[in-house]
Amino acid sequence: MKIFLSTCLFLAILSEVIAMQCKLMKTNQKNPGTCETTEGGSCFARTTFSNMNGSAKADSEEGCTTDCSTQNYSFTTEDGRFILNFRECCYGMKCIELFLKRPTRQFNGKVCPTCFPSLSKACEGSKTIKCRNTETQCVEIVVAHDDSAIPDKHFYGCASPTFCKLAKNSMHSDVLSGTITRARCSDTLPPLEQLNFEE
Repeated sequence: MKIFLSTCLFLAILSEVIAMQCKLMKTNQKNPGTCETTEGGSCFARTTFSNMNGSAKADSEEGCTTDCSTQNYSFTTEDGRFILNFRECCYGMKCIELFLKRPTRQFNGKVCPTCFPSLSKACEGSKTIKCRNTETQCVEIVVAHDDSAIPDKHFYGCASPTFCKLAKNSMHSDVLSGTITRARCSDTLPPLEQLNFEE
């Protein structure tokens, strides 16, 4: 019995220090490579879908990581453009499935306004947007573009709580071509007088 328990303990310790081989690849990469995880590391797969620049685009990658926090978020603007991101730790076939994942976007019953006063921007119209999937927050964000000659852009729409959290931490986004400098999110997004921008 002692030998069996010793063997189990040895295998448990050994499994923690054995490095894993993960695919190292990105969308349209012709020759994917491999990477080796460090202690406590894992393989991961991430895919981002977006049509923010006018045409649908998917960007995926696989690799090695020590951060296994799930980074799934989505954001849909008032004109129906969206960002949808999936990132999870995985092993073997699960990584391939995540790399090739094509999400469905279904309405969830939530509706957000696409027009509310913000700073000196005039509010025009009273349209609403139907939210999808995990988008349970109404959002207003301001993006400072990488090209300083382009003025800051205001976006209104629906977002998942994870996107709101990232946006409030000044997230840079290649998809948005800039950095989110200000963001406010709420279940109903009350008027500006009741809810100031969160830096």
